[in-house]
Amino acid sequence: MTKNEIENVIFNFKYKKKFFPIPIYFNISKKEYDKLLNKKNFILTYNKKKIGIFYINSVFKLDKKKYLKKYFGTSTIAHTGVKNFNNLNDYFISGKVKLEKKIKIPNSFRPRYWRTKFKNKRIKTIAGFHTRNIPHSTHEKLHDMALKVCNSLFIQPMTGKLKKGDFKRDAIIKSYKIYLDKKKNKNIFFDEFLSFARFGGPREAAFHAIVRKNFGCTHFIVGRDHAGIKNFYSKYASQNFCIKHQKDIGIDILSLKEPYYCDKCKRMLSISEKCKHKKRNKKYLSGTVIRKHILNKQKLPSYYLRKEILNNLSRKSIR
Repeated sequence: MTKNEIENVIFNFKYKKKFFPIPIYFNISKKEYDKLLNKKNFILTYNKKKIGIFYINSVFKLDKKKYLKKYFGTSTIAHTGVKNFNNLNDYFISGKVKLEKKIKIPNSFRPRYWRTKFKNKRIKTIAGFHTRNIPHSTHEKLHDMALKVCNSLFIQPMTGKLKKGDFKRDAIIKSYKIYLDKKKNKNIFFDEFLSFARFGGPREAAFHAIVRKNFGCTHFIVGRDHAGIKNFYSKYASQNFCIKHQKDIGIDILSLKEPYYCDKCKRMLSISEKCKHKKRNKKYLSGTVIRKHILNKQKLPSYYLRKEILNNLSRKSIR
């Protein structure tokens, strides 16, 4: 994006007159900025090999601090998203990329592949599910709840660069393969979303919804504290934001409330499945607790996740 486009997204949620919640930018150093000021294009390399050409539209500088509060809702570097954005260089470049023909991108990474697949299978409604975690009991319950609304489910965990303490890419993919093998549901589709977390809370949740719309989903699950970090956003801030902008996003938002495990009923329950037991009997699960138990080699309560998945996880599964 150009400087004007970045500002229009951050301050007005607009990109080319359409709703768009987060800026897409290409950060460069001061040395690169000086070198590229009068250039029309430059070669992109990876591992010392040419992979494409970047055609320059503009080279510019940003006062990043000016955007922090509006972008993330806070300007404190205790917020991971703020810290990451603040640590960028002050210089950026806009333009278009043309990749070498020899660069092979897996078909499943292309939104058109999945749109065509869903159309050929005559799927009328499909819910997208985003996560950066392994499948645990809360997620399984959300999947079941979504399948009561939609014909199908598209699970697409984010497996790109995340943060220290998150599960590694291989652990996430392997865990889901075990889960899908046990689930045996032909209406559940799976692939990875090779992107990175911005920890942008409500804005990023809306971005995730737009991405899944592009992949062919008709619905999108927005859960508790979607794309949040620590306690910077309220529990259902992302849900409320996405529902408010649902028409602009162009996909039906499934604002599912957090399920819980009742140690008297001995099962996961949704808010609508009211049980008569007391509050102390309701256990709310989290991926953070799972990772903490694995790192500390502590025994995890059996209701947290399938034992087949847990048996394949270790300290090495975590970044």
